[in-house]
Amino acid sequence: ARTPGSHVVPAVTFTIGGKTFATNAFPLAIATGPSTSSGPGQAPEGPRPFFATAEVSRRQAFAGEQVLCTLKLFFRVQIHRNVQIVPPNFNGFWVEELPQRQYESAHGGTSYHVWEVRYALFPSAPSTYALGAAAFKITVIQSGDPFAAFFGQGRAYSVNTEPLAVTVSSLPDTGRPAGFTGAVGSYRVTAALDRDTVEAG
Repeated sequence: ARTPGSHVVPAVTFTIGGKTFATNAFPLAIATGPSTSSGPGQAPEGPRPFFATAEVSRRQAFAGEQVLCTLKLFFRVQIHRNVQIVPPNFNGFWVEELPQRQYESAHGGTSYHVWEVRYALFPSAPSTYALGAAAFKITVIQSGDPFAAFFGQGRAYSVNTEPLAVTVSSLPDTGRPAGFTGAVGSYRVTAALDRDTVEAG
């Protein structure tokens, strides 16, 4: 019987060497086993242990206009603090790396540690720039190993982001002030004197 439930195995008779033997009937219970279905009703996989994202503040900009590039590593496993960051291809940009940040954030209902890296980019000429992908090279420390964290031992991974692209256009000639050199953005100008008092004459 293959159907779950209670069943009775009937008596069986057989003959050996001219003698007839018989077994007794006995009950048999069949339980329901675990489902092996992989169809639509299958439970989804759990949250990813780590992943990386990349974004730019604008995908279309003028030459000289600041574009902010933000890379984020999300992880919920223990990693070694020596993380190697491979930025995208910034050829054609003047680049200023901004201070890194580490904090916690929820993603898809799961709490992650976040390692954030930012770059201020200033395109030098009109073009379509394929920045490509960035990568975080990390070492995941095996759980329960007290020496792995100290010596940096574990399993190495390269966590890649999606590729980025930025299209840069020339500034329009119409309305351009005389003597304009191409700087675009918000700026703050400060002035100060080198002394508070001076002699007459």
